[in-house]
This record gives sequence, structure tokens and C-alpha cells, in this order.
Amino acid sequence: MRIANYKRTLTVALIALIAIGVTSIFYYLYPPERVPLALFRYEETIIIKNNGTEPIEFGGVSTESFLDFSWQSPKIISVDHEYNISYDTDGNPTLFIDGPSMLEPNETYSATIIWDIESFQRDIPRITIEGSGNLSDIPQSLMNYTKEADPWRSPPDISLNTSGWDNTSYYNLTLREVALLLKGDSENVLRILLNDVEWITKYIQYYSASPTYPVETARNQKGDCDDQSNLLIALLRTQGVPAFLMMGQVYLS
Repeated sequence: MRIANYKRTLTVALIALIAIGVTSIFYYLYPPERVPLALFRYEETIIIKNNGTEPIEFGGVSTESFLDFSWQSPKIISVDHEYNISYDTDGNPTLFIDGPSMLEPNETYSATIIWDIESFQRDIPRITIEGSGNLSDIPQSLMNYTKEADPWRSPPDISLNTSGWDNTSYYNLTLREVALLLKGDSENVLRILLNDVEWITKYIQYYSASPTYPVETARNQKGDCDDQSNLLIALLRTQGVPAFLMMGQVYLS
């Protein structure tokens, strides 16, 4: 009787194991469709007009596409012109939309793009100052993102000598000098980043207007999200921390 029960138990266990294995393989080969947290329909129209008195060479317009991540999936619904998508060396997509070879005086060109963007649940990574590593831990392959390429240059001949910086310890310093002062003796990457963010939060007000270079944003003590991001990148690159601007993200607060 015990042998029969043992065989029965072993058979059930074997069947269950096979069922679990088959189910796992099935879901690996045919994963269930993910349900987005939110779906955005985004429409943008780009308008370019030749306000001059002479024809200008044109050919079309390029614009940044929405990024495709594990937590964001963009899809082009329609473009009212012929177009193609290319990718830079970092995998960031750019949308190029065809247009006339020339724009005559007072001629206007417009292009309308409609996107669907799925936004999925994203877990916030757990990071600590102690676990962030030091500058010496940064892979050499990322050091390309510490070069002072436009628009993240730190001009050595322009200082923060505007009235808003008077009576501060940063008055008449260049952006490079500010970056090195904020870094101090710290080699911890996250600590350096937090020092920069705290400095921008304290001294730079949010203000949306025409785009400004990092040194202009610092001198004016104001700028929008792009301006402040570029200022942060300029500081980080000067401090030896790789950084670049990534646009095209849609998110929920």
C-alpha cells in the first residue's frame, strides 16, 4: 500500500514538473503582452518659414524621436511627408522628414507627426553614496562623455560676474572653477552629482524662454529643464563624470 502511494505521489510530482516546464517554455517563447500604465497620443507640428528675401536650401527637417526603452514604447501613427529614421552611435533615434529642396521667400513648410507612446511601470533603482563608486571606477569606454563638446563647453574667459552672483563665493569664477570647487576633494561619483544638483537648485531658478548655453544659464541664474540639464552636464563633464543629454521621454509624476 505504501509502495502504491509512493508511486502515485511520484507520478503526480512528475506530471506537475512537466506541466511547469512546458508552461515556462511557452511563456518564454510567447510572453504575454504587457499592459501599459498609460497610453499617450502625441501630435506635433513643425513649421518653418523663410522670412528672407532670397531662396534658401532646405531638403527637409530632422527631429528627435521618442526613445524606445523597456519602460517606454513609441510608435509612429502618421507623418504627412515621406520620412526615415536613423540612429546615432549611442542608439538614439532621429526622424528625418522630406521637404522641398529650396524654400522660396515667404514660403512656409510644415510637417505633422502623430505618435502613440506606451508608458510602463518602472521601478526606481536603489542607489547609495557608498555604493556609487569613485571616479577611478568609471569605465574608459564612457570617458568620451567627459569631452567639452558643444553645447557643454566651459569658456575660460567668461565668469559669473553678474549682479546676481555678487556677495556669493562664486562671484567672478568661471564655470570650470565652479565645477572644481563643487567637486572639492571628493572622488565619489554620486556625492559629486548631489553637490552639483544642490548648487543648481539653490542658485538657478526655473524659467522657460529661448535656449541658453550652460554659462549663460549660470550667469542669468535662470533656465528651463533643458537649460538646467545642460548646465549639470557641463559641470559633470568638467569634473570627470560622463554625462550627456537624453531627450524623448514621456513619464508620469
